[in-house]
Amino acid sequence: MLKISKRLISAIAAVFMMGGLLMAAGPAQAGKNKFFETQNGKVSCEMIKSKSITEVLCESLGNKIKSATLKKNGDVTKCKGLKCASNPPEDVSVLKKGKKKVVGPFKCRAKSKKAVICKVTKSGAGFKMNSKPKIKTIAGANP
Repeated sequence: MLKISKRLISAIAAVFMMGGLLMAAGPAQAGKNKFFETQNGKVSCEMIKSKSITEVLCESLGNKIKSATLKKNGDVTKCKGLKCASNPPEDVSVLKKGKKKVVGPFKCRAKSKKAVICKVTKSGAGFKMNSKPKIKTIAGANP
């Protein structure tokens, strides 16, 4: 009998769940999504703006899986462990140090070859994430 680890099953389930979410989002949203990774390839991010979802999701790629999700109201949700894993696409663009990407209300900038800062443009709220992985929440201005 084939023995399959719980970790492998969890990773496969996470991939299928993300695939289902992406399929449910539909092709109309695909043009409003931007994927990128840090120069060292250990932090991957997706910036999404659509009718149903507007957020930034970044995750560490490696042994210690962590992720941070930034909503348009500035709320940041952190996650750690296999339940946070998703399946970023292959051949995503690299965000070089000092460069930025903008989607909807968000701006992400590569702070270094291994760290990214993502913020809501108006409030400044967001997070900094590096490949250690360490996530630091950034408070925004009070409206």
